[in-house]
Amino acid sequence: MAHEISFTPCALIALTFALSLPACAATVRNAPAALAASAFNGDAKSDWSALSAGQQQALAPLAADWDRLDSAHKNKWLAISNKFPSMKPEERSRIQNRMREWVKLSPQQRRIARENYWRNKKNQF
Repeated sequence: MAHEISFTPCALIALTFALSLPACAATVRNAPAALAASAFNGDAKSDWSALSAGQQQALAPLAADWDRLDSAHKNKWLAISNKFPSMKPEERSRIQNRMREWVKLSPQQRRIARENYWRNKKNQF
């Protein structure tokens, strides 16, 4: 049975955010094996308090949810935080605003946004 998917404004913002970061996705995909392995094995970076001050500043909108994120999502956000210092101020603001919108989404809305992102990405090729 097919289900019609509707989007709230927050879900659309999250989807836009996901679609606007292909370079960050490539960074995570191409991350060194050691980084990926350490993050999945409960590396100290899995705790908010273990992040550098710069990472905490970049990822501030995610602070309340950070310890509940899985390692794969933490790696994605860490890749973004590592690029944060080289971004223009308007890019920084845009990304943090999208993080704020993302954390407002329910788990179901996030799942739908991710599914739609991957469906759209698949259809591009």
